[in-house]
Amino acid sequence: MQPLLASFLILSIMATILQLRTAIQKYPEIVEAPGNTRFRISTFKTGGKGCIAIEKDGEHVTFALLADDIEALIKQFSANIEPIRKNGNLIGVRINLTELTVQQVGAIVKMAHSKPNYK
Repeated sequence: MQPLLASFLILSIMATILQLRTAIQKYPEIVEAPGNTRFRISTFKTGGKGCIAIEKDGEHVTFALLADDIEALIKQFSANIEPIRKNGNLIGVRINLTELTVQQVGAIVKMAHSKPNYK
């Protein structure tokens, strides 16, 4: 890969993370917390519970969401979303940010913020 192209790709990933952080900042209740740096760059919490985590690859983000929101996202972006299950229950999704628009990222952050058990 040519150095200029590689630099452009890295910058586009960084811009996506910056857009995610901008969307998160709209909700003062969501705070960045010390995370498990083995797998994540950053973890964000609401009400003491993790709701968003940026993975070390800089492209994937996990969101804790309601099952109904997860199912709606899977129908809308089936190829781009990996459901996360715990004890057979849907608890969140893993998404490649580079495949989403800024508006979609903002909507998913809002869903994560609105999860009832965070309030």
